[in-house]
Amino acid sequence: MQPRRLEDTKIEDEHTKKISSSCIFVSFVFSWSRFRRIIMNRFSMRATIHVRPASPEDAPTWLQMRHALWPEGEAAEHAGEIERYFAGQLHEPLEVLLAIAGTSRIVGFAELSIRNYAEDCVTNRVAYLEGWYVVPEARRQGVGGALVAAAEQWGRSQGCTEFGSDTLIDNDTSAAAHLALGFEETARLRCFRKALTKPL
Repeated sequence: MQPRRLEDTKIEDEHTKKISSSCIFVSFVFSWSRFRRIIMNRFSMRATIHVRPASPEDAPTWLQMRHALWPEGEAAEHAGEIERYFAGQLHEPLEVLLAIAGTSRIVGFAELSIRNYAEDCVTNRVAYLEGWYVVPEARRQGVGGALVAAAEQWGRSQGCTEFGSDTLIDNDTSAAAHLALGFEETARLRCFRKALTKPL
């Protein structure tokens, strides 16, 4: 076996460096392309979000999102409430708004009511955000803000001058989203329940 010459070693080193540089360049191009695609998708979504009232044809998608927001409820229970809503048999919610990305993709919803009392509100007719949900892949892209803006407009159209909402005491993500959209935190509550049985 012949000993390796110094010149051969140098050639191999240069070849290795070229391959390494090529790999880094390809990785950079791929990463930049992926990053650019994500950013463009987000800007595209922000530019094409619109909000409209729910219609009966939206029931299946609304049901899926509703169950994602309130998983403790049975699917049949949610479906029954949706059916009664479109039949005009529910007093809550009074209105359901859907966020649409592009031409048809539903990416969020808001359920609205009017309450005669809400914590720290001074009027007896308060527009209230009963449910607020955005699908995970569309979050942080202005969808939640678009829903709240449309909900506020609905409240004004109903003669309301205040808008209320709530979230679980440990839901910091929801609290931060509310504060970012101009809500003020007014109170923190712990709720209690006791069944009333018939006296013996």
